[in-house]
Amino acid sequence: MTCATIPLPTILTSDDVDGGGQHHNVPQYACHQNPMILVEHENERKGRANCFACHSLWSGPAYSCTSKECENFLHKSCADLQRKIKHPFHSRHPLILQVSKPRSCRSCCEKNCSLIFSCREDGCEFHLCPNCVSLDTIVNCRSHDHLLPLVKNASCEIQCDACQKSFKSWVGAVPDEVNHTRSFLFPCMECDFNLHFLCGPLPITIKYEYHIHPLILHDHLILEDDSDQYCCDVCEEEVDQQFRIYYCEDCKYIAHIHCLTSEIMKAIKEDTKGGVLRALGEDRWDEFDVESISDQTEANTKEELTLKDIMDSITDPAEKVMLVDPFKSADSNTTNRRNFHEIMRKHLNSRFNRDGSLVDIERIQQYFCLHDDEFKNFCWELLCFTPEEGMKIDDKYLRQKVENVDGYKVPKTLAPILKAFIRKNNGHLGMKESLTPQMKSIAATLVCIVVDEMCRTKVEDVKWDDLKHWAFYLLGICSTTGFEIEELDPFEGSFSVVVRAFLGQEAIRYKENSIRKLQSEIAEFEAGLERCKGLLEKHKGFGTSSASDFMKNECFKVASELKGKDVGRVMFEM
Repeated sequence: MTCATIPLPTILTSDDVDGGGQHHNVPQYACHQNPMILVEHENERKGRANCFACHSLWSGPAYSCTSKECENFLHKSCADLQRKIKHPFHSRHPLILQVSKPRSCRSCCEKNCSLIFSCREDGCEFHLCPNCVSLDTIVNCRSHDHLLPLVKNASCEIQCDACQKSFKSWVGAVPDEVNHTRSFLFPCMECDFNLHFLCGPLPITIKYEYHIHPLILHDHLILEDDSDQYCCDVCEEEVDQQFRIYYCEDCKYIAHIHCLTSEIMKAIKEDTKGGVLRALGEDRWDEFDVESISDQTEANTKEELTLKDIMDSITDPAEKVMLVDPFKSADSNTTNRRNFHEIMRKHLNSRFNRDGSLVDIERIQQYFCLHDDEFKNFCWELLCFTPEEGMKIDDKYLRQKVENVDGYKVPKTLAPILKAFIRKNNGHLGMKESLTPQMKSIAATLVCIVVDEMCRTKVEDVKWDDLKHWAFYLLGICSTTGFEIEELDPFEGSFSVVVRAFLGQEAIRYKENSIRKLQSEIAEFEAGLERCKGLLEKHKGFGTSSASDFMKNECFKVASELKGKDVGRVMFEM
C-alpha cells in the first residue's frame, strides 16, 4: 500500500439510533468497520495492540473498538492532529501529515516513525514526528548562523560542534554530567550542526529559589584553593571540573547544569531578545574586548555578501592555485612533498604508525624513549603533509553573510576571532600587498577556521590528523600570503609545545589502551577458565553409580571383562 492510499488517523461520526429512539453521533475510524468509543483509561485487552496511526502502545485517551474480540484503537492525540502545518523547525515549506513506511525524525532522530509530518517539496527530505511538532523553543546561537531548536527527547548519537565529542568518544563510562542531559539536544534543522545541551546556548544567569544570589554560568570550574574535589550544593554529588557549572562567587555555591534543568528551561523560554544565552566557548574572545556578532554596525549589515560570493569573485589564476595547493608556487612540485612525507612516515617515524598489535611491548618502549632528533623528524613529517583535496572551506562558512573587519570580509561567526588576532598583533597581519582584497579575506577566513577548531579541541583530545591539517593550512597560508603567526614554528613556537603534548598524550593513550585490551583479554580467558572448571566438575560427577542398569550390566561389565583383548579374538574366538 502506498503512502497516498494509507488512511490518515481520521475519526468520522455517524448517526445512530438507540433503543429509545434517541439519535447519537458514533465515532468510527475511517478504515475500521466497527464503531469506536472514546476511552479515558487503558483497557487490559488493549494492552497487546498498537495504535492504528503511530503504532505505539496505549497511552492517554483513545478511541477503542466496541467489539469485544477486537483490540484495535486510535490515540485521541493522533486523531486530533492537524493535516497540514507550518512549523518553525522548517519554515520554508508546509509539512503534511502522512502514514508511511517508517521514517527518521529530523529533530529527535527516532527512526521508526510511521505517523509523521513530511515536506513534499521536490528534493526536500524533512520529516518531523508528532512528538516534536509540539516543540517550539528556538534559540539564537552566537557561534552559528542558524537558529537552533531545543529537543528534549533526542536519541541521536551526534558529535557536538562545541566540545568535539560524541557519546561514543568517551573511553569507559560516559560522565554523569553528560548522561543526565543526554536526551536534550540543540540540533540545527538547516545543516549538520549539533550541540549537547551541556554545551549549548544556556542562560548566562540563573535565579534559583534556594539561593539568595544569582548563579553565573562558567565553562569550567577553577577555584583558587588547594582542593581538587568539589561537590554540587544542590545534590551534594561530586562536580567534574571539565564541565560547565553555575556558580556564585560570593558564596562559593556550585550547581550542576542538570540540577537546574527546570530553571534553565524556564529561562530559555523567557529569553525573547536572544541576548542572554551563551554556548560553550563563546566567551573565549571576551578578554580582547571584542564586540558580539549581534552588535553589527549598519554598514556591515547592508552589504549582504556571502563568503561564497567573495570566493567566486577571485579571478587571478595564481590566487586560485594558492587556494588549492598553497605550496605549489613555493616548491614547484607538490609530488616531491608527498613523497618526502611518505618516506618520513614509513621509515623514520614507524613507531607512530597505527599498524600492528596494540599490545606490542616494543612499540611502548619506542614511545617512551623518543629523542630530540626523532622529534624533529616527526615535525618534518608534519611540515610535508599535503592532503589530496588541498584547501577546502566548509559550506557552513561559504553560505554565511560576511562582516567587514578592518578590510577583511569574513563569516560573521568568525569575526570575533579575527578581531582578536588584529588586536593582538596591533592591527597588522602582515598580508602581502600584492594580494587582492578577496584573497586576503579568504586567507583570513581559513586562519580563523583553524584557530576556531583549535580552541574547541582540548590538548588531551588532539589527534594526529588534527595536527597534520592544522599545520598544512596555517603553514600554507603563511607561506603564500605573508600572514604572520609567530607561534606556528613547529620546532620552537607554541605549536611545537602542542606537538610535544600530543606525543606525550599519545604514549599515555597507547599504554592505557594496551593495558585495557590486555585486561579485557585476561577477563575473557578467566571467564573461559571458570567455564572449563565447571564442566570438569560436572564430568567428574558422572560415574557408574548414576548409570542405568543396562549400562552397568551390559556395557560397563563387558568393557571391564574384555579390556586388553584384541577385537579379532573376541569376534572369532581365536
